[in-house]
Amino acid sequence: MGDLLFEDAETARNYQDYRPNYGGLGLEEKVTAFMGQTRNQSQNADTIALDVGCGSGQLTKVLAPLFTKMIGIDRSKAQIDVAKEVTKERNIEYRVNLAEDLSFLQDGSVDLVSTAAAIYFFEPEPFLAEVDRVLKPGGCFLVLLLGADSFTLKALTSNEEVKKKCHDLQKDFVAASLRIMREGTKKVVSSGSYPTPEYPDTYHFQVTSKRQYDNINEFVGFLKSTGTLREYSQKFPEEGDQVEIFTKRLLSILAAISSAPERTPVVFSWLFNCYMYRKPI
Repeated sequence: MGDLLFEDAETARNYQDYRPNYGGLGLEEKVTAFMGQTRNQSQNADTIALDVGCGSGQLTKVLAPLFTKMIGIDRSKAQIDVAKEVTKERNIEYRVNLAEDLSFLQDGSVDLVSTAAAIYFFEPEPFLAEVDRVLKPGGCFLVLLLGADSFTLKALTSNEEVKKKCHDLQKDFVAASLRIMREGTKKVVSSGSYPTPEYPDTYHFQVTSKRQYDNINEFVGFLKSTGTLREYSQKFPEEGDQVEIFTKRLLSILAAISSAPERTPVVFSWLFNCYMYRKPI
């Protein structure tokens, strides 16, 4: 279920090395505050959280200190292999597993289900049915969503023309990514919305994750981590290597402000719309 964009070993390694992360964004405080009612009721019991589409464990590791046990699942064995390699927390367990089949978990056994920048790759009905089944009464569901307008690419400059060209390049990158996604995923990313649980108690907030790439080689690692440009190049070989094309365009833009554009730092940011839902008690 979903696009096969993150499943090879090279992409998984780039995903770990070059993607923005979720640390320092205040997510732990937001989650703890919203879950306060449920956590107080079960404070003497073991708590379990499940991170779905965990990649190499970016969100999994941030939330793990809040729970007795944290489970991260992803359909990609390569991603899970990297997650196991880089994770030292003893309360985290990783496994290769589809989002739409959580049969390894009992009914009403999980305090929190989370998913970050991944939910639009899942099949909505079976996934949400499984979330509802495994959550305890009063348990919570956390979703971090990205829309087509959630991304910003900036050069560290006051040159307005360069800023605009970086913005246009970022828009073209998103457009290329959307072109090869399945229709359901494309619709969700374009609209910035996704089917939600019918739980009355909800909470919405936003966080922005930023990553500075100190040279263009590092930023190329990020481009490769998405998987979309590689898939685009394979699907439309007549249009050339998209990573190479976007890299050359960026270097050309940065040449206006640097005699060594390949050593020019750039900043990429993601604006996440975060939603929490509490299952009725």
